[in-house]
Amino acid sequence: MAKKKPDARQREIAQLAKSYQANLSQIEPQYKSAYDKKTKAISDFNVQNASYESKLADYNTLLANIAKDPVIEKTGTRTVVKPHYDPFTNVFSYYQTQESYTDYEPRPIPKFTEKAPAAPDTSAIDTEIEGVKARQKSLEESFQRELGERKASKAAAVSQRARSRPMLAKGVTLNG
Repeated sequence: MAKKKPDARQREIAQLAKSYQANLSQIEPQYKSAYDKKTKAISDFNVQNASYESKLADYNTLLANIAKDPVIEKTGTRTVVKPHYDPFTNVFSYYQTQESYTDYEPRPIPKFTEKAPAAPDTSAIDTEIEGVKARQKSLEESFQRELGERKASKAAAVSQRARSRPMLAKGVTLNG
């Protein structure tokens, strides 16, 4: 069986589909660009956040070590001058001696000065993506509307032909 040649309506629908696909292919790079920008912003934030988290973990480890041993023990010897009273001569005198000592100083607590990275503001990118999606939806709706109008006009033409030729109306079917 030989293929039927497409009629004018089918050619119009094929042209509409081509136009719709061409418009979609123009929108796709815009969507991809916006999506890539958002992905890059989020991945950069994740890298910064991972770095911050590792520094914070190191700081917490340092604090835990300070909590286990909160003081520094310093030992050494020092010269001490002591008074001496001789009761036989009734004389006060001073002499120097070396004594060992142990001092305890609290460990200094370092300050954590790193700032947490701010989450990226993707609202502008999201707005751009929403705009692209809205254009895509608009194209799809106009394409569907055009298809519906074409099918409705075909159905109206067939119906009118059936009313004008009632004897032929029995064999008429609506093939959308």
